[in-house]
Amino acid sequence: LGCPIAWISGFLNKVSFLKIKLKEDSCTSCGKCDNVCYITTHNESHSLHKGGLLNSSSHYSCSRCMDCVETCPTGALSLSPHMSIIVPKKEDKRSEQQKKNRKKRDHKTA
Repeated sequence: LGCPIAWISGFLNKVSFLKIKLKEDSCTSCGKCDNVCYITTHNESHSLHKGGLLNSSSHYSCSRCMDCVETCPTGALSLSPHMSIIVPKKEDKRSEQQKKNRKKRDHKTA
């Protein structure tokens, strides 16, 4: 079943008003943030700076320890207000197929 404290923490991460944000124009992709993040060290599908991967800071077990923010040499990471619920992006194969089918259908009717 797991730890009730982890359940509460995970829920609070999803509805948090604060989010660790990346300023992409300041990021040098040095990877220091990922090296200190306990989530990325145990889960290769997460990263704080690599595009195409899930954001570690939105993971349910992120404790907002701020090690990633502190270690960033360029200040590209910061804890900032965020007003919506954090939902990790998941690829939905069905929705991708529906988009392709719509494009084909629209192309045929045009």
